[in-house]
Amino acid sequence: YIISVDLPYANYSGRYFDIDFLKNFVNYFVVMSYDYSGAWSSISGYNAPLKSGFCNTHDIQKSIEYWLARGIDSKKILLGIPFYGRAFDADGPCQEFNQSFAATYRNILSLLKNENYQYFWDFMTKTPYLVSKKNKIYYSFDDPSSINYKVLYAFRMNLGGIAIWEITQDIVDNHHLLLPEIVQTIKNNQLLN
Repeated sequence: YIISVDLPYANYSGRYFDIDFLKNFVNYFVVMSYDYSGAWSSISGYNAPLKSGFCNTHDIQKSIEYWLARGIDSKKILLGIPFYGRAFDADGPCQEFNQSFAATYRNILSLLKNENYQYFWDFMTKTPYLVSKKNKIYYSFDDPSSINYKVLYAFRMNLGGIAIWEITQDIVDNHHLLLPEIVQTIKNNQLLN
């Protein structure tokens, strides 16, 4: 049997994990590198930023570095990628808000066709987001471009692989829209190595 354990993205609760003990028994550690911002946050932020930006104190790179520093072999780490995003009643990132909720990629994708929403790309964090000034709502999510950056990062860090939460949230008309991006990026990178 294979044993895997989900790990939080930072030391806030990560400090309670006895990694020296666990690494003797666990095959894979899934770093839940999502939910960096949500209803618990003081300002609207990004759901799963790869790198640091103006308003996020945590990001995927810091999360992986944290767990590597705790002594986990990179090949035992699986990078968690979300197929959902976070919405805030705000005009964009780094804003005060009252409410936040999760939204599937499938639902967010339908908003891209809505003229009330504008697509943005944060070059620092490698994160896409949508803003509707009319509806005063902001969505942080992953798309094929941001997922490509994350999979390439996993290769660069020599990680053991990718884990997805939640696998059905990218399905539109019985077709996965994000999963093929992960598979293709892995295939392309394996050809180069």
